[in-house]
Amino acid sequence: YATQPDTRRLSRLDLRRNNLTGVLPALPTTAALNYISFAENPSLTGPVPADWANSFKLTELDLSGCNLTGTLPAVWGSTPGFNPAWIS
Repeated sequence: YATQPDTRRLSRLDLRRNNLTGVLPALPTTAALNYISFAENPSLTGPVPADWANSFKLTELDLSGCNLTGTLPAVWGSTPGFNPAWIS
């Protein structure tokens, strides 16, 4: 049987250029993520999951080269140190 990985100390998630398809996934809310990249996966579509807004301590988010829709969570506009520099 498979066990669930312990993601509590996961701080960086870099899945750029992995030919991912579909929508952005829900991520473990226990993770201490401060960097997320799904960049250059043009078959990723849909919105940024709403639960990402309060789940992590993001300082960097790279979603460039994806075909996402919708708006970013408003709370990110007032998050100290958050750099959404690579969102397109």
